[in-house]
Amino acid sequence: MKSSSRSPIDGDYPELARLVRQILEASGSGGAAYSARQAGRLSGVSAATINSMVRGVRPSAANLRKFADAFAVSSLPLMAAASYVDAPQASPPVEAIANLDEADILARYRHLPPEKQRMARRLLDALGDVADTEGEGDPPPEGSRPG
Repeated sequence: MKSSSRSPIDGDYPELARLVRQILEASGSGGAAYSARQAGRLSGVSAATINSMVRGVRPSAANLRKFADAFAVSSLPLMAAASYVDAPQASPPVEAIANLDEADILARYRHLPPEKQRMARRLLDALGDVADTEGEGDPPPEGSRPG
């Protein structure tokens, strides 16, 4: 009988295993995690593939995207954990986001449900308000006292 040297929990991609388990646990109801079979029905990814992902075995990029879409999470952390892409960098500063074209930003999120699209529009409006008031009401330089 052949013994496996691979950990049944971590496999070659332990961060992928951690993220997948976290998604399944957070999405379950009544404190129970989604099973691989339930996740498979929801995502269209086979239960065997999901079980492999839970063990840290890298699936195809297409299956990672399907899995992420089914659970309404970004596929980027999963893709990075499976070494398909570089790990995401820190978010750009507000100034960089404020300079993006609003239509371009909204186009990137058109696949989201209407409620999430409205949230994106509110965030863009808030960023515009921040950019419009930049410099107003700045505190006096340190050490200076009002006259």
